[in-house]
Amino acid sequence: MSFIEKETNYFMFMQLKDLAISFMKKDVDIQYNQVSFLDIHAPKVTISSFWENRTTKRHLGEKSDIYLRALGNYHFSDRQAFIQFLNQNQRSRLPAYVKQLTAFLEDIRLEEKIRSLRPGTGRSFSFRREQYAGFFQDQLKVNRNRGFDSDTLFCYLTLAIFKGMDVFEESILTIPDATMAKIKERLFRIFDCRNTEEVIGLAWNIYEMTEEYVSTDMINAYFTLPKILSRDIKEDEEDESIDELFPTWSRKRKKETKETFLQFDDVDGEHQDTKFTKTPRESESTDQVMASVQGQSQQADLNDHSEASNQQLEDEEDKEEFNKGKANRYAVAIEKDIEPFTEQDLNDYEMLRQKVALEKKKLVKLLTDILDRKKEHNYRRLHYGKLDKKLVRFLTEENPKMFVKKDEDMTFDCTFSLLVDCSSSMMNKMNKTKETIVLFHETLKQMNISHSVMGFWEDGLDSDDEYQPNYFHEVVPFQNSLQKTSGPHIMQLQPEEDNRDGFAIRYAGHKLSKQNEQNKFLFVLTDGKPAAFNYFQNGIMDTKEAIQQLNKKNVRTIGVQMDQQDEQQEKIMESMYNQHYLMIDNLNEMPAQFAGILKKLIMKSGN
Repeated sequence: MSFIEKETNYFMFMQLKDLAISFMKKDVDIQYNQVSFLDIHAPKVTISSFWENRTTKRHLGEKSDIYLRALGNYHFSDRQAFIQFLNQNQRSRLPAYVKQLTAFLEDIRLEEKIRSLRPGTGRSFSFRREQYAGFFQDQLKVNRNRGFDSDTLFCYLTLAIFKGMDVFEESILTIPDATMAKIKERLFRIFDCRNTEEVIGLAWNIYEMTEEYVSTDMINAYFTLPKILSRDIKEDEEDESIDELFPTWSRKRKKETKETFLQFDDVDGEHQDTKFTKTPRESESTDQVMASVQGQSQQADLNDHSEASNQQLEDEEDKEEFNKGKANRYAVAIEKDIEPFTEQDLNDYEMLRQKVALEKKKLVKLLTDILDRKKEHNYRRLHYGKLDKKLVRFLTEENPKMFVKKDEDMTFDCTFSLLVDCSSSMMNKMNKTKETIVLFHETLKQMNISHSVMGFWEDGLDSDDEYQPNYFHEVVPFQNSLQKTSGPHIMQLQPEEDNRDGFAIRYAGHKLSKQNEQNKFLFVLTDGKPAAFNYFQNGIMDTKEAIQQLNKKNVRTIGVQMDQQDEQQEKIMESMYNQHYLMIDNLNEMPAQFAGILKKLIMKSGN
């Protein structure tokens, strides 16, 4: 298991996904891979690692991959022609050479077509050609020195396309000049090809002209064809939706439905996630967080691409299941039992309770005053009912309202869940975090507001490609949250290992969504971006999608980022939580800042 991460622009990654979705008109995964290709029925688009050290401010290279795969291959490539070609290519003496030549020529055809349809793509494709020309110029020399004759020839043919007919390299294999001139002339017919079938025919023609000069097949992988499933699309989609739903309590792991692919050679590293680095952001005001809670009905998020249907959500509710998300198909939720608290737990809790007593007192007084005013407005100064004992208004007001209703207990119609990141990076922050948790619990308990506190982590040492155990330690469950002795269990939260945020948010949000209160809020206390087994690339996107799905279930999610603030951290939080997050750079100020946002959310639910 590798924890080496690559620095990546998360906004760029999300923009590329939105771009692919806009072309394909369906949800699609975006990943990085050795070569770029389209997995038609997954669906998935991979961006070549070729651009890793060649990125630009406008990400022209990465966009060119999206244009070719999500627009070109998906809409303008003939899949049946590819199927026939791949079957025929099995009998070829140089299958890798023919396959890569076909893929490259199809990219050239698609590039010309896309340029004509969308002139704005021209800048990306010009950059693409420029970068690949320099790359294949170097590769030509390397392959020739190593004696890789088919690789050398392939590099020369690509240079002929990128640099023109006059490109010259001495001693390209043993091909006579006259023959090479004919090959290049035939090669440039690619610009007359109108469809995939004609491209394949041209590739076979060039193969026949060059086969006798090449002794071994290609070693390097530069390009590849789209990945095509051999079974019916509808059956695949149904299987996929089933695989994503699992009971939360089960430890059993089901083998995924095995997909049979037509002739396609998987590229090494295809399933290896690209790793990311950098983490957490800062905010000096809670106003931006409140933008999400102005009302229960909101305009749909234009970037929300989650596919969960209403019927699917209802089915999950009935089966006590929740949608885990594609990135978490092997994650298993394990509920850790609450252990009896010790004398030490009780003493530590009492110490923290005293420490936040002043902040809690101010918050409770403010909220109580709000309830009193609301009670005065709702139950006093009526034209009928029980006569009020305060009769002064009869003499001082023109049309006095002298009657009252019987006093009733009032509270705020809201409920909260506090999800606490218990990853190992919380080691030096957990004590201050517990102080905030105690303030949260004591305030809500006194205000008679139902709530829960839950720690989460993934066991990285026990995780593998098909099993990732995720533990949930609900130290304050909803049903016990208002009991006097429920607090000391909070002291049992400790730093553990990894954090799979998207999965944890779905799990906690599913529980929260079943509460009866109208206003539901989920706080996520964290100190960094998601980091778990095979989760580095997908963690940001998965967390964003989890939050969007909870939005549909009337659960508002607010991220609270602690410590280590920088611009990269801020971008990560914004990409996941939109504007609904709070940055705390000084842990000593955390309880007071958290109290501020808690107050605003409670007040808003009382309107």
